[in-house]
Amino acid sequence: MKKWQERLEDGHAETGHRRKTTVLRKPKTAVAPAVSQIAAQKQTLVGDEPGDGRPLWLLREMKWASTES
Repeated sequence: MKKWQERLEDGHAETGHRRKTTVLRKPKTAVAPAVSQIAAQKQTLVGDEPGDGRPLWLLREMKWASTES
């Protein structure tokens, strides 16, 4: 029992001076846009008329409206 008590006290003295480990969290990443959003951005940027800036859905509606008789 005495031997066990001495080992316990010696072990506590050794571990008492250790540094605590810091938890390194993973950095939060931004949510990636959907494929349809990426495609819409590319088509709006390229577009039929350069520098138009109107959304693609509006251009499509206007084209469909122009084909109506």
